[in-house]
Amino acid sequence: MIADIGAEMQPSAPPDIAEEFRTVLKAIETSASRLKTGAKARDVVDPVYGEQNRSAFDAVDTYDCGAADG
Repeated sequence: MIADIGAEMQPSAPPDIAEEFRTVLKAIETSASRLKTGAKARDVVDPVYGEQNRSAFDAVDTYDCGAADG
């Protein structure tokens, strides 16, 4: 569900956060695709919580989109 909503939002991502936004979506999609029989917990968790994508998640988490302005 998060990946679907994010995919719809992706074209409207502000240019200064677009790359990080795409990285976060890809990590979520990768994690979701690994939710299957025989998968190890690390296979599912690392794309979202591992260090490789941490800076992108931090950037998206702290981005001020101006929502408080309206």
